[in-house]
Parts: sequence; structure tokens; C-alpha cells
Amino acid sequence: MTRQFEQIEMVSQQVDKGEEKARIEPDANTEEIQIDASNPERKVKIGADLQEELRTEIIQVLTGYKSLFAWSVADMPGIDRSVICHRLSVLEGSRPVRQKKRFLASDRRDFVKKEVKDLLEEEEPARAITEPWWSMSVDGASGPKGYGGGVVFTTQEGFKVYHALIFNFKLTNNEAEYEALIGGLRLAKTLQITCLRIKSDSSLVVGHINGNMEAKGEKMQKYRDLARALLKDMTEYVMEQIPRGENTDADLLSKLTQAAPKHVSKLASIETLEKASIEGFSVSVIEEDGQANPDRVEPDDIWMDDLVRYYMTGQFPEDEDRVRKVKLRAPRFQMLEGRLYKRAFGGPLLRCLTRAEAERVIAEVHEGVCAAHQMSRTLAQRIILLGYFWPTMNQDSERYVQRCKICQVFYKFPGMPATYYHPVSNVIPFTRRATGETPFVLTYGCEARLPIEAKIMTFREKVYEEKGNEENHLAELNLLEERRMVAEAKMTEYQQAAKAYHDNKVGPRYFQVGDEVLRRREASKPGDGGKLAKKWEGPYRVTAILRPGTYKLETMEGRELERCWNSHHLRKFYR
Repeated sequence: MTRQFEQIEMVSQQVDKGEEKARIEPDANTEEIQIDASNPERKVKIGADLQEELRTEIIQVLTGYKSLFAWSVADMPGIDRSVICHRLSVLEGSRPVRQKKRFLASDRRDFVKKEVKDLLEEEEPARAITEPWWSMSVDGASGPKGYGGGVVFTTQEGFKVYHALIFNFKLTNNEAEYEALIGGLRLAKTLQITCLRIKSDSSLVVGHINGNMEAKGEKMQKYRDLARALLKDMTEYVMEQIPRGENTDADLLSKLTQAAPKHVSKLASIETLEKASIEGFSVSVIEEDGQANPDRVEPDDIWMDDLVRYYMTGQFPEDEDRVRKVKLRAPRFQMLEGRLYKRAFGGPLLRCLTRAEAERVIAEVHEGVCAAHQMSRTLAQRIILLGYFWPTMNQDSERYVQRCKICQVFYKFPGMPATYYHPVSNVIPFTRRATGETPFVLTYGCEARLPIEAKIMTFREKVYEEKGNEENHLAELNLLEERRMVAEAKMTEYQQAAKAYHDNKVGPRYFQVGDEVLRRREASKPGDGGKLAKKWEGPYRVTAILRPGTYKLETMEGRELERCWNSHHLRKFYR
């Protein structure tokens, strides 16, 4: 061993020969001390200005651990030779022997060559999938106090991620289950989860996804297709039904439909949705040659696509309900130069618009060059007079006016009933309770008149502008199709809901942290500006929920307002 170390030291000296390395010298004054009496030449340097007590302790430590110092190469044995050396059981002087070549059968040889060639041609060799499996529990809730969903992710190590969903729109219990599932799948895509085990206590949703049950109704089919489209991003997934007792965490999160306490907000992330997920779901139109059209069609444009396909090819859609609607609408529409037009009542043809085109027209008419900021009903009539049409003109106009900032700050205060409600003995008002319209209006587009009103005319019926009344009546006839669609939707909703009329219309207003709101101006600056001043001011941002209905606000620049504000003086701001 000593001879080998001498050889190592000699090689090291040859390598370092001729190289001048700068040695680091201490800045302070030092002195040499002897730590080994048997070897007087082994000395170390310590500071010469140390205190006597500290100097004595340092010398004692160095003397006690003198065996740890390496003074030569022999004192540094390094790694054991049995680790770094490989020993062969071969006699010294033996001649090497070449192994015989192994021959394979022709079919095996061709198979090996093919596999090796395929591996060499691949840009990246295939690897076994070792992605971790996550577990996701979902649940939805629909009740008188609100609508919500809960999502709980669980990793292989047992860590949990809580996510609560609050839906600011009406939906059934099955639709809430689907919204919770879709919200969880979107969050899983954000977390880059590829292997997912989904657990739900809804037999309907599990049956739809696994293919064991058929989705009935247009809404259920859209929810099923959207969920399956999101599941395509998964490498592998499993959908299973569990008892409600094993889904308590997700069930608790789905009940957080109103202002959540601070400790819950810290534990779970809360997301608020203003519209249903299927409203943004798009589908591709399949042409006759079987190729998909790259232009994507919004769900609201499907009615237009069905009519165009019927006029161009004579084909009906597969859904029976859509076939019935095409047959009813076809006589009132026609194709000219590849565009769809609607036959107006007493006027020119109305060009049918898609969703994107309708939004541009609404924006230009409402706040364009000649902006008058009309309300929704007048806005829809103006668009008809310009020669445009789509089925949901009133709803879209109302939604756009609701989001207009200028209209919001001048919005009138919500009125209060003058007297208490009293029982109504006459049953005639209840004929419009389920649909919002009377059968006569849905048939002819105007209200029915009693015979006595035709014989004894009132002042309102005698004094009116005949020309303007005729134009407004024709505009209402063009909007009759939308009123029928809205009445059909209300009838379906009324059949599914088992609650009173005022329970659907009246409810407390709650806001979440981060929501933008407008503040009643007369509450902060009473009497300023007169009657022409803005009724609302803002927007402001909600920073904290002190208790349900009481909030702390800040400006959009981040300056916090001094006092807290009640929801009675606040109104949601729409962008």
C-alpha cells in the first residue's frame, strides 16, 4: 500500500510541476503552535491576538482531534479499492477466447431487425406511463337559498384540494351536478392532471358519462357532450358512483352558495359563475363530404344552421324537437344569394344574424355614432327597423343594456310596493303565471280586447298616433317568435320547479370578495347634484365580508373606504 501511495504522490507532483498557484495568506498576525509532541514538525497557525482563555480552548480542541489532520497523501486513503476495482477470475497469462456467434431463425431475425429499425426511427423512445392518479369528488346543490357545487381533489399521498363553485343563475339539481363536474374537469386541466378517478353520488351523471343511460332533453345532451369533450384531454380516467355518505366534503362545499366565512375562504378556493357552461360550448358543422367545417357555430346559431341546411340540401337534423321547429319556421324564412332572411310583417326582408354579428349591431345601435342609450325594448325595435333579426333580440338587448356603464350609473332606484299584497279572488291573472304571456298574445301577438272596449272607447284608444301604432304593432309581430320561445322555456321551468312565485323573484343580495359594485350616491353625498345627478357612483371593489350583507369597499386604485356598507346601498356592476 505504501508503494502505491508513493506512486500517486509522484504523479501528482509531476502534474503540478511548473504550475504556480497563489496561496491564500491570513491577513491578521498569526503564530504557530505544536499539537503533536511525537512529531514536532506538525504545526498549525492560529491568531496571535486571541484572548488567553479563547487561545487555551482552541489549542485543547486541536490537540484532542490531531488524528483528523492529513499531513501527507498516505493519511488520505480515499475510497476502498474493493469499490472502485473490478476483479476477474482469470488466470494470469491465459489467452482470451472469442465466443461463438449465435444464429437465430429467419422469422426471429426479421422480427428483431424490424423492432430495432422502428426504435431508431422514433424521435423519442416510448416510455411507460407512470403518471400519478388523482381522485376527484364532485357534488352539486340546488335549493331555495341558492345554487352551488363542490369539488375535492385528493392526491396519492392523501393531500386534499378544496374548490367551491357558486352559480348566479337558475338550474336544476341534475344541471348543478353537471356544472360541478365540468368545473372540476377544467380545474384538473389547469393542474395538468392526466389520470383521474372521478367520484359522484349522482347516478344520472355517472350513467350519462359511462354510456349506461341515455341523456334526455337538449340541455342534458349538451352537458353530457361538454363533459365528454373535457374528458378527452385525460390520458386515463374512471367514473364511479359512491354513496352520499362518502361524499360529505364535496356536499359541504356545494352548500356555500352565499357569503362564506373567512376560515372557509382560506381553506377552499371559491369561484363564482355568472352563466351556464353550455352557453360557451361550441360544436363543428359537418359538411356533405364528411369533413368538419373550421368555422365554429355557437349554440344560439344552431337554429340558423338547421334552416340553411334544410334550404340547401333538404336534410333535417337528427333531433326530433329540432325537426319540428324547422318545419314550423321554414315558411317564414327564405334564402337569397346564400343568406338567410326572415319575412317581416308588413316590411322588407330581415337579414338573420349570427351571435357575433348580433353583438356588433347591438353595440353600434346602443352606443355608436348616434348613441341614445335606449332601453332594451326600444333597442330591439330599432334593430328590426334597420332590417336585422335573430330569435333572442329582447334578451340580448336587455343583457347589453345591463352591462352598459353609462346606463348603470343613471339607473333608477328599485321601487317598493305601495301596499301589502292581498289575495286575488279573480282567477284571470293566473292564466299567464306559467308562461308569462296569455294564450291570445302567443297566437296573435297582441292583447285581447273585450267587446265593451270596442263599443265604449276610452281616451287612450281615441287619442293615439295611428301611423306610429301600426309600425309598433308590426315590430311586435316580428318579435313574436322570441316571445313564444321564452314562453316555452318558462313553461318547462315552471313544471320542474315546486316553489311559489315570490320565492323565485325575491331573495337577498350577496356579494363575494373581488366583486365590483356601484354605491348609492344619496347614501354618500345626499342632496348633491340635484335630480339630474348620477344615482350611482363607482365602481368599487369588495375587499372583505364582515357579516352577510355588510362589506368593506375600496376604489379601483386600491384606496380603502373608511366605513362599511350594507347591501341595501350597493348594486352589482357588470362589465
